[in-house]
Amino acid sequence: MRLTHLKWLVVTCVLIVVACNTSHHTANFSNPAVLTKESKFMVGEITSAVTFPPDVDYKTIWKKELKERLIERKILADASDPQAITINANVTDYERGSAWLRWAAGNLAGETRLAVDASLTQQGAEIATVRADQKVNCCGLGSAGAWSYVFENVAEHVVFEVEKKMGTDD
Repeated sequence: MRLTHLKWLVVTCVLIVVACNTSHHTANFSNPAVLTKESKFMVGEITSAVTFPPDVDYKTIWKKELKERLIERKILADASDPQAITINANVTDYERGSAWLRWAAGNLAGETRLAVDASLTQQGAEIATVRADQKVNCCGLGSAGAWSYVFENVAEHVVFEVEKKMGTDD
């Protein structure tokens, strides 16, 4: 009997953790032929349509996370590569959230979220746009630090969409 209760507890915990994080990402490629398996990318400018708390250096965090994802995939361009595709981004939504509030109020308060519109350009011409977002709306103290790891997840989603079009998303 105890084992059955433990199984249900584990299943419930897994479902809560999975349901706590939602993400979406879509891409629109106006010139998909430009992307090949040999394409390389640079991190460009980041702007924001929202006001960030003074202690969140979103530009540095985003550039670091996106660059790390490109390095992992071995698709980071040399700064001098004239064929490099630049990924510029605009943060359209950000809320730092609070793990304590998520713990105290469940999914009623404390949501952390980040939404980014990325533009891929080559030699000044836009070849694609990618929209990616991440929300953490429950899980309480287990989601501490979500304000920063949403940047990693959103960067991952942007690179995923690009790789999917390149044909290298193993």
